[in-house]
Amino acid sequence: MADLEDFRKQFDAPIKPSTERIADGLMFSARSQDLGGQCFTNVYSISSNAPPHLAFPRGLTTSRQLLQSDNGFRAATSGGFFFLSDDDLTPACSSLNLAIDSNGQVLSLPIADQRETLIVERDRIYTQKLGASGILLVNGHELTWSSSADNDTDITIFGNGNAAITHVKDNTTGNRRVVDTKSNFTPSEIPDGFIDIGLSSATDAHMVETRRAKGNLEILSCNVVARLPEKFIKPNDNKVVIKEVGGVAVDRIQQAITVGPDIFTQDFASHPINFDRSLGADKPPFIGRPIAQNMIFQTEDGRIHTQIFDGRPGSEIFPGITPGEARDITLGKFVVVWGCFLDVGQTANLSTANNNKVQTFGNRHYTKWNYPNHGQFTWSEDSAARPAANFLTF
Repeated sequence: MADLEDFRKQFDAPIKPSTERIADGLMFSARSQDLGGQCFTNVYSISSNAPPHLAFPRGLTTSRQLLQSDNGFRAATSGGFFFLSDDDLTPACSSLNLAIDSNGQVLSLPIADQRETLIVERDRIYTQKLGASGILLVNGHELTWSSSADNDTDITIFGNGNAAITHVKDNTTGNRRVVDTKSNFTPSEIPDGFIDIGLSSATDAHMVETRRAKGNLEILSCNVVARLPEKFIKPNDNKVVIKEVGGVAVDRIQQAITVGPDIFTQDFASHPINFDRSLGADKPPFIGRPIAQNMIFQTEDGRIHTQIFDGRPGSEIFPGITPGEARDITLGKFVVVWGCFLDVGQTANLSTANNNKVQTFGNRHYTKWNYPNHGQFTWSEDSAARPAANFLTF
């Protein structure tokens, strides 16, 4: 264990400031930020004169592996929150709540209401709080939808945001993320004349039916599940078009993903994301404890920035920072037009590809169990940080 502690101390050191041009209009920078009391954080940033591309790879991967796949990206950072469980479950879409890819394909609809969303349109990028409601076309019928059965809408929507995650103790890894089985199925009690249909993404905002049931329909195996009146459903070949989400017409959106709190948030502890069961509400991500933070924002000169404040859990001098500290440091250094937090903690990292070399920054101190010899740890570039479901790429 002494070797483990010696290795960890190598990470508990301020980095030297550096700046590197990755491509035309794309810059990488690194610096150390003094926090007082002998504490510090290392800050890794991307600055671009163009909006990012939202990447939704098949399965979970790392920013490093994404750049190594030779897809033309020169930089990538972890993006929005995603479904993560130690159970043997593979959801149709891992990116939680709203997810629209670069083809305009709707992969998932929001279950969490009035949550910040990163939206890319043809001529701009911005954040906006979107309601978990909207309009669908079901076989040509325009119907209203929401994620709550308490709302007076035609359809109730279920999705990966309905999953309830809890952390349970594990003798090997410390804890496991477990899904409440009941949360993966639609309620068994269903009103007369209603039916549940499971939908899979097709093209653009179109979805097709893949299964149906009178309640107890598995949710995670579908991109979206809709509970709606049977009178609108045909015996087969049902088609659904997502027309509107939270008051925004879907055909205006090129890409979108649900993200973390607005950068101007004053009270992070009361933000609804801390009570989101799909993230594991027993371990809220945005309370006043220091962890690695990740954010995206735009400055008054029009440039887009992503920024990671790194840290190592358990370190006395390099534990990360609170969301309030990240906000204050950023607003003190930049004139910010809009901004929001991305996925934080172990997921927060970025990679760059330059001169035929891929480098990863942030969260490289995390350990990986070396089975079957429990208690042994290994470090490697590829095991740095947690694999994720979506990325901001440049």
